[in-house]
Amino acid sequence: PTCPVAHALGFTSAGGRGSNAAGVVFPADHAALSDVQRIAVAARLGFSETVFITSIRPAANASTCDVALRYFTPTDEVELCGHATIACIGLLHERRLLGGAKRGTLHTRAGSVAFEIRPSPSGLDVANDAYVLDGDTGHLTASAAPGRDMVYMQQLAPVLDEPLDESLEEEVACALFPEEEGSEGEGSPPRSNGGNGYGAGKKGALDQLDASWAPRVASTGLRDLMVCIQTEEALKAMRPDMRRVAELSRILGTVGIHAFCKKGSGPIIVRNFAPLFGIDEESATGTSNCALACALWESGDAPKGRPLSF
Repeated sequence: PTCPVAHALGFTSAGGRGSNAAGVVFPADHAALSDVQRIAVAARLGFSETVFITSIRPAANASTCDVALRYFTPTDEVELCGHATIACIGLLHERRLLGGAKRGTLHTRAGSVAFEIRPSPSGLDVANDAYVLDGDTGHLTASAAPGRDMVYMQQLAPVLDEPLDESLEEEVACALFPEEEGSEGEGSPPRSNGGNGYGAGKKGALDQLDASWAPRVASTGLRDLMVCIQTEEALKAMRPDMRRVAELSRILGTVGIHAFCKKGSGPIIVRNFAPLFGIDEESATGTSNCALACALWESGDAPKGRPLSF
C-alpha cells in the first residue's frame, strides 16, 4: 500500500543531531487502510515507529486540541511511543494544524496524556526539523525551518515491578553478552526448568551487570526491562543475541530491554533493544527513559527534582 507520509524527527538538536526518525501519516491519508496495511506502510518506511493520526480536534476557542494517535512498528502495533509523539506534535505545530493550540490531550491505546508546547529555554540548541518523503522518488525535502518551541508530553503514572530473580537475571546477562557465556548454550533461547526458573548462564556474562542494581521491569505506558550495566565500555561494546532478547521480552511481557550505565551526576548512557517488535536497536526513546527515571527515583539512585539527561 502507498499513502503520503511525512518524515519527522524527535529529540533533535540543531542540524538534526541526536534525533530519532518517525513516519507520520495524517487522518485522511490512512482512513481506508486496515491494520495489516498500516504495518506494511511502517515496514516499507523502515523506521522503528510510524504514527498514524486518527483525528485532530481543536477546541472552538483554539485554546486546546485533542489528538488521537496509533503507533506501528515494522511488525506490530505498540500502545505508545515517545519520540514519534514528540515528532508528530512538533510537525502539527509547525504546519499550524493544531488550530493555534499549544496544549491539549493525546489519546493513545496506552491511555490519555497531556501535551504542551512551550518556548525553548534561552540558549538551548534545538530544532524542529520535519521532512516530506516523496513516495515516488524516495527523496526527502525539508518542510520546516528550525523552530523556537519545544514539545512536552506527559506520561502515565509509573508501574514498577519487583527485581528479577537470580536465575532469570542470568538469562538476561547471557542474552546481552552471549560472547561471555562461553560454549554452554550460546545463541540458544531461555531454557525452561520445570517452571522454576531458567537455565544458568556463565559467570562472565553476569559480571557485566551492575550487581548493586538488579534488573526490573518499569513502565510509564510501555513495559521495558531495565538492566544496569557495570561500565560504559561494556554497554557500548555489547552485542546482544536478538533472538534471546525477543524470547525474554515475550516471557516478561515487555516491549524490550533498556540497558543503561550510571555515571554519577553525568548523563545516563542508554541502549534500547526491541527485536520482538522488529526493532533490533532504537536510537532514542522517550517512554523507556521516563520509566527508567522513575525506577531510579524509586531506588534512590536519582534524587527527585533534579533534571536527568539520557
